[in-house]
Amino acid sequence: MLYLFAKPLLDRMDVNKAGKVTEAEFVAGMKKLFAEWDKDKNGAVDQRELTEGLQRLMPGPQMGPFPGGFPGGLPGGPPGKGPPGGFPGQGPK
Repeated sequence: MLYLFAKPLLDRMDVNKAGKVTEAEFVAGMKKLFAEWDKDKNGAVDQRELTEGLQRLMPGPQMGPFPGGFPGGLPGGPPGKGPPGGFPGQGPK
């Protein structure tokens, strides 16, 4: 499960896009994350701030193979049926 953290962190810290992070890039990247995550600016990150920061860093779950879920609704359901107002990103019905 820890591999899920590797890609977003690498993408965020790899300034020269070499596919790896130098010590300098790592330290600078973590300092930037710390500054972003320390919402109350008290010089410390508590569990809530750390959790919220990691949630923002990590990509959200995918509902299917397509952005916004399955086109036309969930598999096995009637075509074109979904939640009232449609699925996010599908536009008006």
